[in-house]
Amino acid sequence: MTPRSLWIAAVLVVALLVAACGSGEEEASPTSTAPTTTTVTPTTTTMAPTTVAPATTMAPTTTTTTTTVPQGDGEVLTATGVVTAVEGNLSGVDSFTIRLEDGSDLTFVPADDALFDGGPFSHIRDHLASGAPVTVEYVELADGTLQALSAGDA
Repeated sequence: MTPRSLWIAAVLVVALLVAACGSGEEEASPTSTAPTTTTVTPTTTTMAPTTVAPATTMAPTTTTTTTTVPQGDGEVLTATGVVTAVEGNLSGVDSFTIRLEDGSDLTFVPADDALFDGGPFSHIRDHLASGAPVTVEYVELADGTLQALSAGDA
């Protein structure tokens, strides 16, 4: 065999191997010699202008503060668990629930001046999303409500 015929045989073997492997590519016809060309036509996209509605003003809100006397001696208790629910709006927390290690749930109402690690109490929502545990210092009020005095990372 001549070197040229060896080269042609090698090319055919490679082509057969590629076809057998199912590469998904089409083989070029060995008799086709015409080059293929691709023409790319640039396009311009024009977007319609957008309008923004004017801002609306919200009516002022009022907040009522109530003070409840702690039950008994007002002993400050501590609980650690995973946050399972948070009630309230974006700027405040009305109540939240944690699940203790033993599987029981405690629901708290934050005191008006309660902080979460020295910052806004709304940070507790991050713990709801992440599942990171929290520690809550609280008192039990005369009506049985658990009032959170502070909370923080456990």
